[in-house]
Amino acid sequence: MATSKVRLDDHDLRLAQIESALNLKPPEPGKGFLKEKWDWIINHKGTSIVLSIVLCAVGLFGKYWLDHKNDRWNHDVDERVRSVLNEKDGVNETLHSVEQTVNRSDEKLQTLEPFIRDVVTHQFETAAKLPTGALIQRIPALKNLVAVARNQSVTLDPNIVAEAGTKLVDASRQKADVWSVVLQLIGYKSFNNNFSLLPDTTDVPEFRDKYLINIPTGAVHPTFSLKGSVPANLAAQTGYIGEDRNKGMKSGPAWIVADGGEAGLDGIQLRNVIFRGVRVSYFGAPLIMKNVYFINCTFNMNLVPNTRQLVLALLAPEPSTSFQSAPLPTHT
Repeated sequence: MATSKVRLDDHDLRLAQIESALNLKPPEPGKGFLKEKWDWIINHKGTSIVLSIVLCAVGLFGKYWLDHKNDRWNHDVDERVRSVLNEKDGVNETLHSVEQTVNRSDEKLQTLEPFIRDVVTHQFETAAKLPTGALIQRIPALKNLVAVARNQSVTLDPNIVAEAGTKLVDASRQKADVWSVVLQLIGYKSFNNNFSLLPDTTDVPEFRDKYLINIPTGAVHPTFSLKGSVPANLAAQTGYIGEDRNKGMKSGPAWIVADGGEAGLDGIQLRNVIFRGVRVSYFGAPLIMKNVYFINCTFNMNLVPNTRQLVLALLAPEPSTSFQSAPLPTHT
């Protein structure tokens, strides 16, 4: 037996068939007043434009508000910081006072520079004339004197430096502690050396990887560069004693430059070489140098006859150094 729902479904189907046959369209269900007005607003061309403008304005206002919502707070903070900085005995006044003090100190130092130079020069001249015994007694003062001369960039007469240095080398035979001042003094002399270099030729294929120098174990390698170009028989050299690293070349670098790091001089020959800011080590082995410059270098040398002779060569008034060590003693 058919249920009531089935019968109703049959009636609905039958009514739909009749409506279709008669070409009838049932009325759509009502949308309600608000729904009709909303659809009209949405679908009306004029209101669409207005809505777009309104939404755009809301977006711009929102962005402006986000960008400037902290302006008032930032302004208050700035005012508070400014008041703290500008208050009496505050930060700005303190900074201004410090600046004035620094300026006055700088003016005083500039005023004192000639006086410092005169005092250092006079003290070196006096030291150069002292007998060895008296000079040894003044070693701590001389060490400070050399430090002041370097720190204050006082340029002394090279002849005075050579004279005082020669006295110190002689004094080192009696008191080994003097040797540290000797090394400090030759470092000071190199600090005042200078040199104008020729065009760079480091990348010339014929010159590249031709030259060597000793590097102490574990030390930082200097940075090497080549400058200028001259006939091979006049060119710069670094290598073991007795070898010619320019052999077979028509030309070679005018100068070999070592910058920074550490280099050892034992057992090598050097010609037209510039050491700049290098820690230089030498312990008395055979050494030949011709026209070698040491600029702002420090020195590590033990106290043996050959190192004494090298120091005397370094103290000479000329800016470049030429030196040939005495042969090592042979034992039979």
